[in-house]
Amino acid sequence: GNGPFRAGEPWVHDQFIRADAFEGWRNGSVPPAIDEVIFRISDPDTGYLAFQQGRRDFATVPPGALASALEDFPPTARGGYRGPGVLLGSVPVLYFLGFNVTESPFDKPEVRRAVSMAVNRQALQEDNLEGNVLAARAAVPPPIPGARPNTCPACAYDPAQARRIFTEHGVSTVTLWFNRGGGHEDIAQQVRGNLAGVGVTVRFRSEPVNGTFSDYLDVLASGEAGLFRFGWAPENATLHEALVPLFHSRSTPGAGGQNFMRYADAEVDALLDAADATHGAADRTRRYQQAEDIALGRDQVIVPLFTYRHRAVAGERAQNLVYNPFGLLNLEEIVLTEPE
Repeated sequence: GNGPFRAGEPWVHDQFIRADAFEGWRNGSVPPAIDEVIFRISDPDTGYLAFQQGRRDFATVPPGALASALEDFPPTARGGYRGPGVLLGSVPVLYFLGFNVTESPFDKPEVRRAVSMAVNRQALQEDNLEGNVLAARAAVPPPIPGARPNTCPACAYDPAQARRIFTEHGVSTVTLWFNRGGGHEDIAQQVRGNLAGVGVTVRFRSEPVNGTFSDYLDVLASGEAGLFRFGWAPENATLHEALVPLFHSRSTPGAGGQNFMRYADAEVDALLDAADATHGAADRTRRYQQAEDIALGRDQVIVPLFTYRHRAVAGERAQNLVYNPFGLLNLEEIVLTEPE
C-alpha cells in the first residue's frame, strides 16, 4: 500500500491490529504525528467501557447509551464530524421503501404517493436508534454535495389524502417485504400501523427462515416483491452514485443492477447520461437534480424514510480528529496530547 501507516506486527485474531507510522510515506506534506495506531477488536459495549475508563481514544456508542454519552461527552464542534466528544454527523445511507413499478397497484404513481403520505416520518425518527436518524424527504442523503432537503412533495405526512387515494384506487391490502434482523421488523411494524390508520392492511413477508440477505436480494431481483424495504449507501459522495444505481434503466436487475423498482424513464435516463458527460460542476449538478425531481417528485419511485448518523465518541487527547461521513478517521493528522 501507500498510506501513512503499515502493519506493525501480524494481526492478533479477535484482539487487535497494530499499525505503525510509515516513514516512507510521501503523499502528505508532513509525516503522521502519532507513531502507532492500535485497532482494538471488541463488541461496542466493551469498547465503550474501555473509552469511559480512559483506555481508548475513540469508540462506538453502543445501543441504549447515547443519551448518557451526550451528557458525559458533549459534542464540541458543529457538524458532528470533529472531536472531541460525541460525533453524530450524517452518513450517506438512505433507508427507503421501494415499489415494483411494473406491477399493480404500484404501477400507479398516485398509489405510490399515497404510501408515502401515509408514513409518519417524524415518529420513525423519534422511535428508532434512540432518535439518531434523520427523517428523509429526498433521494440523496445530506452529506453528498448537491443534496437537497426536500425533493419529495408527497413525503409530507397527510393521512387524509392517503386514505382518499387508496379508496379511489380500491387498495385495501398490500404486502410488505423486508429482510430479517437488523431492526427492520420494528420499522415494518410502524409502517403497518401508519397504513392501517388510512384503511390499508399490511401483510409481511421475508426471505426463508435461516435465509441470508442474498436470498432477500434474489426475491427483489425476481420481481415478486411489490413493496419492499431497501437501503442505499453510495460508494462515493457523488450525485451519480446516489441516483444512477437506483433510477437508471441500465441499473435494473435484468442488467445486473439494483434498481429493484424496475423503473425505466427515457427522460430520467437522458438527464443522468447528460450529467455524467457534463464537465461543468454547476450544469452537472443541475441535471442530476432534474432527474431526481422527476423520479421522486413526479413518479415517486421510492418512499424515503430516514438517513443514518454516526454514533461515535472521541477522547480529549486526540486533537484534530475528524470522522468523515464514510466512517474514516484522518489518522495522519491526529495529534495526541496528555491530559493536564
